[in-house]
Amino acid sequence: MTIAERIEADLKAEIAEAGRAITDPKALAQWMSDNGIGRSTMSAATGADYQAVTDKQRASVRDVTREQYARLSRPLTPENFPGDAARWAEWKPHDLLTARLAAALEMMRHPHAHWIVDLYVEHDGRFPDPEGFGVWTGWLDAGESVEDVRRWIVGGFKTAA
Repeated sequence: MTIAERIEADLKAEIAEAGRAITDPKALAQWMSDNGIGRSTMSAATGADYQAVTDKQRASVRDVTREQYARLSRPLTPENFPGDAARWAEWKPHDLLTARLAAALEMMRHPHAHWIVDLYVEHDGRFPDPEGFGVWTGWLDAGESVEDVRRWIVGGFKTAA
């Protein structure tokens, strides 16, 4: 998998997880707004019906019945709101992907980038976020040994699991 493919897969998984985990319509609408995620992108990432995403987002600003709000408070999944996940290629957030790719390319300039990325992919199944990457490379740049940093990275994944 290329870096670009990994970043895209990570972003899609991040959006899908938000759709599953943030069940309150108001909270999900706020997360989508804060992260620049439109309804079509949320629908494509989660596999949930576009109209359900629209209804859920609108429930955050419109009056709805208690029953409607309860129905819309279910996780955005294809099981709860059958839809069309096949539209990801068309509806993925190109601007956000471009920004993440640019950050990743900048990260890859660091002399230790490749093995740090490999550890993240091997132990956490994702590309490192800029903040975490900055911590590890900052320690390396400050003189910590590669062996110590490698051990701390792997240890962090084992602790989180």
